[in-house]
Amino acid sequence: MAVQDRPVYYIDTSVILSLVFDDPRYESQEYLNIVGYKAKNKGVLSQFTIGELFSNVLLKLKEDIVRKNAYDLLDWIIRKLLDEDRANILKFDGAIVNSSLFEEIRTADYAVTDDDAFHLMCAIACKAACFVTKDIALCSNQRLKEYLMKKFNLKLRLIVS
Repeated sequence: MAVQDRPVYYIDTSVILSLVFDDPRYESQEYLNIVGYKAKNKGVLSQFTIGELFSNVLLKLKEDIVRKNAYDLLDWIIRKLLDEDRANILKFDGAIVNSSLFEEIRTADYAVTDDDAFHLMCAIACKAACFVTKDIALCSNQRLKEYLMKKFNLKLRLIVS
């Protein structure tokens, strides 16, 4: 999925969720403002990412009005990225959901969670050049970083607050 010869940057759930739950969140806002800008790259959100965004809001925010505001914010962020052609949604199919690749990622380093392995599997499937996240533990995992770079030419990029 090399989008018009632009490098693909897979956007992890943590980058967008920080806009709903974290303070400060400047770095995530800044990243989402520049992803896909002037056609330098193309952001990708997977259906898994979108489901994880909405389920986090559903499970963590108990007040109806707060939850509705969070859903509206998520809708606005995703809609803006799509409408401005700065990101695509990666839809699941047989090429994306690959159990052997999932297991390979998990065994590359057992510290990788199932959620992270699933996101990385999606990033690899869409031939992403970069996996953008706020997950410090994931980006600090030297063994995983070396494995992803050597085998899939996939870089981990940490967005720090």
